[in-house]
Parts: sequence; C-alpha cells; structure tokens
Amino acid sequence: MTGDAQAAAAGQPSPAAARPSRRSIATRALLLIAIVLLVFVGILPRVVDYDAVRAALSSLSTTQLAVLIVATAIAYVANAVPSRILIPALSWPHAVGADLAARAVVSTIPGPTDVATRFVLYRQWAIPDDMATAGIVFAAFFETASALVLPLIATLGVVVTGSTTQPAVIWLSIIGVAVLAAGVLWSDPTFNARSLSWIGFVTEKPRTEDYVPLAPWAGVVALGVAAGDSLARNGFRALLPIGRAPPWLRWMGRHSLLIYMIHQPLLLGGLWLVVRH
Repeated sequence: MTGDAQAAAAGQPSPAAARPSRRSIATRALLLIAIVLLVFVGILPRVVDYDAVRAALSSLSTTQLAVLIVATAIAYVANAVPSRILIPALSWPHAVGADLAARAVVSTIPGPTDVATRFVLYRQWAIPDDMATAGIVFAAFFETASALVLPLIATLGVVVTGSTTQPAVIWLSIIGVAVLAAGVLWSDPTFNARSLSWIGFVTEKPRTEDYVPLAPWAGVVALGVAAGDSLARNGFRALLPIGRAPPWLRWMGRHSLLIYMIHQPLLLGGLWLVVRH
C-alpha cells in the first residue's frame, strides 16, 4: 500500500494532497501582499501618524530599541503559548504566525474573523478539523495568562525609557511581577472555599462571570501604579503621540466609564428585542 493510500485509509490527507501547487502558492502570496497593502497603505494611515511613530522610534537609544524588540517578541510568543500547547502538531513559528495573522485580520475586519483565520491556517498546515476546532476553543480559556504579560511589558517600557526611576517604582514592579507569577503558576484547593476564593490561587473558578481575585490582578495594579508614577515624573512624554489620535477616539478615552456603563443595557435591550420578535 502506498503512502497516499495509507494516509487515506487512516482518514488523513495524503502528502500529495497536503502539498500546495505553485499556482496556489502564488495566489496566496498575492493575496497576502494585497492584505498588507490594504492595511498599511489604505487603512492605518487614516488612524496612525507614521511620522510620529518614526520620531518616537528615532528618539530611542540602541539599548531601548533592543528592549522594545525583546518585549515585543515575548508578547508574541506569550500570545501563542496556549495554541502551541493545546495543538501538538502546531510548531512554534506556525503558532506565532497564526496568532499574529488572526489579530491583524480581526483588527481590520470586525467579527469572529480571527477564529476563521486560525482555522484556515491550521487546515493549510494539515491539522485535522477536530484538533483545530478543539485547540481554538480551549485556547480561548487561556487568554488571561497571555494577557497578563502585557502590563509587565508596558511597565518595563515606561521604566526603561524614563529618565527618572524611583526605588519605589522598582519595588512596585518587582512585587507586581511576583504576584502575577504566583497567581498564574500556583494554585491550591484550599482557596476554593467561598471565604478564601477572593484571594485567588483557586483550582476551580467560582460561579461568577467577573472573577478578579487579588492574585494575579493585584500584580497588574502594582505594575500600573509603577508605570503611572514613572510617566508622571517624566512629564507623560511617552503618551504625547496619543494626543494626535482622532478626536472621536480621544473622546472615547475621556469617557470610558460612561461608555462601559451604557453599552450593557443597550446590548441587553437589543437582545431582548431580538428574542421577543
């Protein structure tokens, strides 16, 4: 029995079927180029000031640029960790690439386009349907772990680029990292009790939607205080590019609590009308 026949008998795509043709490769390359041009030439210039970005990058020293690159790489890898662990057939380059592609697409085209992008890429890499679907679903439950890396990176960037760093800022950053690590990496059934679950470290999430225990989220607060102190002592220079954002975006930033309070009754009211009619 040939390799293709054995693969077909096992219910998996044959090597020949999984290997794309030259025409398919060329089509995908052209599609990728078109998407990149659409995003970076057609869409981003309307909302991003490229000159301000270049000026901000040119103001950084070589060490600061190196730290920025390392922090960015850590964020990319951290975001891809859940998919890489849950889908053994997914390599690290594919895991990172799929995550970046999915986030880029959903930022440009609203809706569940990130899920579709991941699924299409997984299937292109000969990952079975059931494994791809299960990996996408269960990886969503681990988004919190990867999202917790971002406050650490933000604090690191503010502290490194600032000209004045107080000892209190350094200690707050150390405490924040310690609480983050403890809250993510360690758990014990003792804390599942209702009287202790507010601390964190639980092995079973309480029956509540907005569960934000002290560990690891107190670490996020500590990092935020450290970053805010460093920003204030340096005249908020790192935030100057935000002042060039569109007026509607600045208005939303100044009224975020109002938007948060209003969006829920609007969504629930809309769902009620849909269900009733």
